[in-house]
Amino acid sequence: YSYAESSGGYRNAASGGGTSMMSEICGMNEAPDGVVWWQGWIILAGGRSGRGGSSYLAASSVDGSVRELCPIDGPASLTLIPEANEVLLTGQEGLGIFISLPGPQQQSAGEVPHPAARNNIQYSEGVELCLLERFIISASPMDGTVDIYSIWDQKLVQSLTLPEPVMALGASPTTIEEAAAEDMDTGRKHVSLCCLGTASGSVYGLVPIPFHVQLKRLIVGMKIEPAFDLLNAMYPIGGGATVGEARAKAMDLLHRDAGWQLFSNLQFSQALQHLSSLRDSELDWSKILH
Repeated sequence: YSYAESSGGYRNAASGGGTSMMSEICGMNEAPDGVVWWQGWIILAGGRSGRGGSSYLAASSVDGSVRELCPIDGPASLTLIPEANEVLLTGQEGLGIFISLPGPQQQSAGEVPHPAARNNIQYSEGVELCLLERFIISASPMDGTVDIYSIWDQKLVQSLTLPEPVMALGASPTTIEEAAAEDMDTGRKHVSLCCLGTASGSVYGLVPIPFHVQLKRLIVGMKIEPAFDLLNAMYPIGGGATVGEARAKAMDLLHRDAGWQLFSNLQFSQALQHLSSLRDSELDWSKILH
């Protein structure tokens, strides 16, 4: 590794044909509370103070520019969401703000980090945050409240309370591709886990119920509409190419299982609608069921 420094702000140097890089953002007048690197952007929680106090900063690895994103008036938090190329910041008064991080090609065209097309989430001040699959987990160091929000529509989907305050939390990383592959299989390939450490030193584990298990339970219970609602919540329309492919596979799974469940309950017309909706089906279900 090589290292470079400039008095003006930001500079980087690389060795090994540009395969290894170490960079420094100079001119900082305070130690940042956190940092993440994604899409060629270094995002810092603090590091430079303005008139109103500390701010979140974004430094570009393309042109070296440093820009302020939003002010910090309480405990800072950075939660990276790789699949969406976004980072969730805790802004003023606990407001969770999603920031979109353009890639190097977009940076070269002049695009800079900007608020993403998502609803902000209002958190209690001081909460700890982490990403667990498709959900943002928030935990309170005051009363042990744990809230779970969907990434895609920013809605609160579950709340629970631990018997003591949560002082720290973290989760195993899972990409959309891994989660989708896991959901489509009958056996789990790995377990995503959120660990919550409490004031007394106890550690709790929070494990998401696999999507295919939830879907199967609803269909067996003849709750077809709630099954569609679950699928739409997990794989929303407009979620991108990766989410779109996972949605298509999940839709096939729903139509297949719902079709056979309805067929076994002698609801042939409705069963035909589902089984005929399967992609690339080699069977003519209308001839079989009629």
